[in-house]
Amino acid sequence: MDDKIKIEKPKEGEEVVEEKKNTSSGKVKPLLIVFCVLLLLSIIIGFGLHFLRYNFRGNYQRCNINRRVVCNTPVTEGKEVTDTEIESENVVVETMNKGWALMNVPDIKLSVEIPYHEVVTHNFQGTQLESVWTYLYRKTNEYPYKSFGTFEASLHFSFDPLDVKDIVCGGSGCANMSSITINGYKKSGNETLAILVENFKREVNPNGDDVTIDGEYTSRWGLPVYEYSMDAPGGRSNGYILINSEFVYHISYFINTQPASAATTANKILNSIKFY
Repeated sequence: MDDKIKIEKPKEGEEVVEEKKNTSSGKVKPLLIVFCVLLLLSIIIGFGLHFLRYNFRGNYQRCNINRRVVCNTPVTEGKEVTDTEIESENVVVETMNKGWALMNVPDIKLSVEIPYHEVVTHNFQGTQLESVWTYLYRKTNEYPYKSFGTFEASLHFSFDPLDVKDIVCGGSGCANMSSITINGYKKSGNETLAILVENFKREVNPNGDDVTIDGEYTSRWGLPVYEYSMDAPGGRSNGYILINSEFVYHISYFINTQPASAATTANKILNSIKFY
């Protein structure tokens, strides 16, 4: 604004004339004050409810994401997360998948692309459902694999129904759900990928007869990986184990074949992962 308020002192010897203003017409009515206060409270509550959707349960948080957002999620271990700590800026970013957003996670030095929030209508056991992909970043893990090192952070992607209605089921694939979890661990030593894989097998199957793991050493994302399928009492899952100079990454996933569009999206999410 170009208009500024200036205060000038009267010159010496100049008579100062006090101008009296008629304030009778400027009195604020009590009802107007009450109305303004109520309006302000409703705005504050509205914003609070909006941000609550993306920040809940302490170290669990969701990033407010649109088609062109870079979302950084640096969070200190043990510190309660607030939305102000989710840095985001509206910029044009280059992505493999047109219209998707790019999420950078400096805590574990990776990035991944995520699709635009879209409701997918599908059928499960004769019941029509509406599901969406959701994205969760967290700094805590109740059941980390100790064989991988010190848990740092994880990203969880899930395709879940907005309302399960009257469906009763359990295990992998219930209500056509799919999920991808990326856990990052700080390396505790100089273990090779082969040693980490063997330690992982012993940790998940200490008795040698409860879990079956079939896998092979291959490459993906430009790095050597161990790709496996695991049958356990809780169901079947697939995953990758890989390392770089600083971190051990454990990527586990279950991709349902239906609906086909969700399965395609899940594979695109996996393909878009980059480590740096």
